[in-house]
Amino acid sequence: MHTQSKLEKEKMKNIAMQMESAWLSQLAAEFDNICYQYTVQLRPPILQISHSTRVLGSWTAHSRTLSISSYLILQHPWRITLQVLKHEIAHQICSEIYGDQKNGHGEGFKKACSLIGVDHSFQRAAADTVEALSTWQKEDGKAPQQHILDKVKKLFALGQSGNEHEAALALQKAGNLLRQHNLSMAHLVQSNDLAHTTIDTKKQRIAVHLKVISSILDGYFGVRVIHASQYDPYRNKIHKTIELMGTRENVAIAEHCYYFLEERLHTLWKSHQGKILGDRRIAKKSYSLGLLAGFKEKLASEKKVSATQSESGDASTEKALLKTEGMLDVFVAQRFPRLRTTKTKKMHINHDVYRKGCARGKKLHLRQPMDSGQEQLLLPQRD
Repeated sequence: MHTQSKLEKEKMKNIAMQMESAWLSQLAAEFDNICYQYTVQLRPPILQISHSTRVLGSWTAHSRTLSISSYLILQHPWRITLQVLKHEIAHQICSEIYGDQKNGHGEGFKKACSLIGVDHSFQRAAADTVEALSTWQKEDGKAPQQHILDKVKKLFALGQSGNEHEAALALQKAGNLLRQHNLSMAHLVQSNDLAHTTIDTKKQRIAVHLKVISSILDGYFGVRVIHASQYDPYRNKIHKTIELMGTRENVAIAEHCYYFLEERLHTLWKSHQGKILGDRRIAKKSYSLGLLAGFKEKLASEKKVSATQSESGDASTEKALLKTEGMLDVFVAQRFPRLRTTKTKKMHINHDVYRKGCARGKKLHLRQPMDSGQEQLLLPQRD
């Protein structure tokens, strides 16, 4: 019995060592990718996995060691691990590029954070400790000095005034406030108006119907959609993700729409597949693409009607939309500085099945998600 227990412990130890080895390899790849994405020239550090439950990450300049806690990796999503990793890389930039060996969180550190797109919440002192992470989660990612940023936004709104003197004065005050509190437009776009959420597909490639859903969300729901990847530390695999960025309201609605369409594709195909002859795989893809094409056509028609009705809208609304778009450009660029577009290959489809799916898609009705604090209703009434 004692021997068996010893063997079990040895087995678990070997598994833990294998997992940590895989994590170190992934962290090294993430380090290289961050340096490439943000055009930063740094020598790779000595990476190590710690077992601290309090200090989630650390950078030691004299030994060139960057440490990440196994507790962080196992207890939090990988995107949080990446933010802590970036926090430590910012310390490395300070010591090896800026020549600052103090390992503090002053102006040099903030500059380094901006250089590699560290989220504002992870730029604060001790953001790499479990206490700070707990505080960040309770605050729901709200930026520090939020009340200052709110004042700046109101002043920017006054800057759209038809009274030139009033507008100029408001913009001047906004600029003064930002300088006074060492804030910038980057802080503004990272405040509560804009949000970023990740949908993990749990797959190693993005299916064609998900690419079409992404196109619909990007074109009709006021969000930017990017296909990226995320590491799964439990399975040692990289999954494809769909990243949604925009105002909090738009991101919430777009995420709801994503799951709504996923459910509808599955449910409607299940009820329709018994009537199909021939290759089921091609038929399913054809029906899904047709359904999404019909839904997209319906959205395009609704958008056209809406645009016609709002042609007489005031210029201030147009300016506000352009301003949000500009801030969103900065928001996206901070997270994905080296974006590239890819083309989808041509596919074989069953045109008859595609047309049936298209006709069904035109009848889909997207129900709005329920108020925050309540569970979203993903299943619509039978349409």
